[in-house]
Amino acid sequence: MDEAFQKNTPPANQRLVRTLPETGKKALLVGSYTTRIHGLPIEEGKALLKELLEWSTQPQFVYRHTWRVNDSLCMTTVAACTGDGLGIAESTSACFTAQP
Repeated sequence: MDEAFQKNTPPANQRLVRTLPETGKKALLVGSYTTRIHGLPIEEGKALLKELLEWSTQPQFVYRHTWRVNDSLCMTTVAACTGDGLGIAESTSACFTAQP
């Protein structure tokens, strides 16, 4: 996490597991910016976060898209990893279209 991000983004408490409102399914909210789990000793929480991040970013859980002209992609961002700079962290859905 770079200094500019830390300066412009105050810490926030987030639920580790969220329920998706449309489906009722559970979604894990864990990423490289997650720093601790309330209720766990710091080192134990860091170890669990590392394990959860490694587990949740396995290839079978990650969608990768090779863009072609006129492709469209819509997704819910409530349970999506968006660490690739898409700029959609504050929305709950996003649509993208590849253009020439």
